[in-house]
Amino acid sequence: MKQVDRVSQICENINEGIGLNMKIGVVPALSFQLLPFALAALRQVFPHIAISASVMRYDTMREALLRKDIDIALSFYGGDFPAMRTHKIGRGRFVVVSPRNRADVKETPDISLVTKEDFISIADSGPLGQLLDMAKENAGLTASPQLATETYHTAISLVKVGMGITIVDIFSARANAASDIEITETKNMPGYDVSVSFLPNSDKSSLLHTFKDMLARTALQVI
Repeated sequence: MKQVDRVSQICENINEGIGLNMKIGVVPALSFQLLPFALAALRQVFPHIAISASVMRYDTMREALLRKDIDIALSFYGGDFPAMRTHKIGRGRFVVVSPRNRADVKETPDISLVTKEDFISIADSGPLGQLLDMAKENAGLTASPQLATETYHTAISLVKVGMGITIVDIFSARANAASDIEITETKNMPGYDVSVSFLPNSDKSSLLHTFKDMLARTALQVI
């Protein structure tokens, strides 16, 4: 009977997340809304799970996974992580963030905005920056931005103080929305996948798949 009671307690602990832990790597743009909402849902299922989240650049995630510094990477999908299992959890889009009532933004909310003198570039920000560069090249445009930043959050902050306009992902735009700026849907711009990656032989596969499903459901709500 004592052994049965012990097994029952172990099962109860597992169901509540006692003894479980998960280390997450996330790109900055997805750390504002998507990840927090998904973690809140995870905590409802596993109230005692230990969680750590590290904000990191896309190009450092593969090594972090291989070293097992993190168990799962949440990122914009810009190509497969070799030796990893990658799952698409949603689809994102670009938007223009600008001061309110910018006539030029309303008229042409597309890649041509990169040629504006006050355009704030995110060209060095990983896969999404590369997508914007490709869209610019495909449109035959050349631009030398006077202001550039690596993070979407910083780009939006610069818009808020009147420094210009920018094109960013929908997640960053909504997480940093304010009364003095306007979010405009773009036209003829590429979309992008949002994905999670983890080692295929991870001893936490069941937990990681559960979290993946929660992220997918959360993405549908915040996109």
